Amino acid sequence: MKYFILSNSIDKEVIGKYPQCKGVPKGYTFDWYDNTNSMTNLNNKEYPKENPDLIFELDEEAKLTDYIKPSNISAKGLLINEKIKKLIENFNIIEHRIYSATLFSNKQALNYYWLHLIKKDHKEVDFENSDFIQTDLFYDKIKTVYVNSVEDYHQHLDKARKDVNLIIPEKLILKEEYRQIDILFFPLMHQSLIASERFIRTLKKNNITGFEYEEASFIS
Repeated sequence: MKYFILSNSIDKEVIGKYPQCKGVPKGYTFDWYDNTNSMTNLNNKEYPKENPDLIFELDEEAKLTDYIKPSNISAKGLLINEKIKKLIENFNIIEHRIYSATLFSNKQALNYYWLHLIKKDHKEVDFENSDFIQTDLFYDKIKTVYVNSVEDYHQHLDKARKDVNLIIPEKLILKEEYRQIDILFFPLMHQSLIASERFIRTLKKNNITGFEYEEASFIS
């Protein structure tokens, strides 16, 4: 199966302005982010202890799309409308929950949703058959590194970080039992959201707006 890097569109013809949301919705101040249920306290290692306060406001220069780029959330996930929410119910996604969100656009309160992804490890990765490299911060290759386990990976990463370098996959092999997952990501290893070919095909078929994709040729 082919996999793709899924991202928010940066095409101004489609979205108007990037990111599409204001830093703080009208009527709020940055003190709002200090609340325990603030969206800025979200992370992908655990679910929040209480429902997050997910309120967004579309910038006046931005265009409304199905898939929205927020500017004020601290975790990986998708800010989506009801149309996409119904579509993803038919796909396999890594551990997740969907939280209700509000998107203000032209003084209208629209129902949106935050797909919150949970990722604590790299259990999907077949390390022994994958290839890894050490790079600088511009992703220029420094050398090949040999990784046979998640422990190996973290050891190499700890050493690389001392020189402000990265350890990234040059070829990432998924274990057989995880090759049916349609949305996932790899914390530290690759920060982008990864989507299956069938998921991308469904977005295109249903004329979903606000997303871009490119083939993740390093994954198989």
